[in-house]
Amino acid sequence: IQVKNFRCLEDTGLLSLRPLNVIVGAHSSGKSSFLRIFPLFKQGINSRKRGPILWYGPEVDFGDFKTTVRRGQDLISIKIVFSENIVPIYLSRNLKMGRIEVEFDIKNTSKYDYVSRMYVRFAQNQEVEIKFLPAFKKADVYVNNKSYASDLNIFYIWNDRLGVFPRIAASLSLSGNERESPVMKIISEMQRLLSQVSGDKPESDVFDLRFWLSEAVVDIKENITKTFVTKFEVPQNVVEENGELFETLNDLMVLSHIEDIVDYVNFLVTRDFETVNYIKP
Repeated sequence: IQVKNFRCLEDTGLLSLRPLNVIVGAHSSGKSSFLRIFPLFKQGINSRKRGPILWYGPEVDFGDFKTTVRRGQDLISIKIVFSENIVPIYLSRNLKMGRIEVEFDIKNTSKYDYVSRMYVRFAQNQEVEIKFLPAFKKADVYVNNKSYASDLNIFYIWNDRLGVFPRIAASLSLSGNERESPVMKIISEMQRLLSQVSGDKPESDVFDLRFWLSEAVVDIKENITKTFVTKFEVPQNVVEENGELFETLNDLMVLSHIEDIVDYVNFLVTRDFETVNYIKP
């Protein structure tokens, strides 16, 4: 875990927590503030609140965001690294993420606190960044440093006060006189990209492509060339000459899992913090 701009803590650096940890420091150096972060998150996980954190409750009382953020700063930043890969059954059974790094920033408006940014790195080289715009009920989504959601126009924020992070829900977008689901829009885009290098493919092949990739999100970039050459009969030289195209296919696949990714991270944070037992000094 790493904490920035929390009370007197400017930046703890990334700390590896063991079964037994000893914290040593001078008086008023932030030892108690660091320890109280854990019950702080716990007390707000299953409570209705106006933002991601319940600053005062049965476990600890920090007052509010303004009394907790480091003086002169406008956000509190938290980073948590999870080494496990336990996907709850209510999420995508094909979601394989491996080691997960999660960073998120908390800001404040005159009316409420909110998560302004969320960054998730998983499967060694996949990166998702979400910038929340609560005033507009929307989110800008970036996959591997590229913005796709703004082009597809399919995401918005659905407030869920029971967890730490907002839930991402895909909105319906209009295509002519028909309503087209976000996943179908992504599949259509994948069909278009695939047809550029392999000619016309039956629609079933595109669904086959999506489900194959969803079973191995963790290995997409490593196996993308082999998959298209062997499974979809795309010539080796075509794949090599269109590396950017296939990276786009990879990113669209990750984008189609964005809801599961955010829900999974919320599950991990909730699971770990709700088991905290804090003994007050």
